[in-house]
Amino acid sequence: MWSEANIEAIAVALADTTTGRGINDYFTNNPVYGFSCSESTKWKRLKAYFIYAQKRLGNDSRVKDAIVHFMNPALFLRRSDEY
Repeated sequence: MWSEANIEAIAVALADTTTGRGINDYFTNNPVYGFSCSESTKWKRLKAYFIYAQKRLGNDSRVKDAIVHFMNPALFLRRSDEY
């Protein structure tokens, strides 16, 4: 399980790799029952999701899945400088 400080750092880093729509799509494809968030900032939405998912599921699988998803090299095909 990740500490809140680590979750925040991961959320900030991942938010820089995607758009708000990308995050919405990730939440849609990886739902955690009962999760809702009114935050508008990308990293704050990710942080809230990660914290909720860890508590609800009892593991850190969604954090790890999100890292793999958002850091997928294919997503940076035309943005290699960002990767």
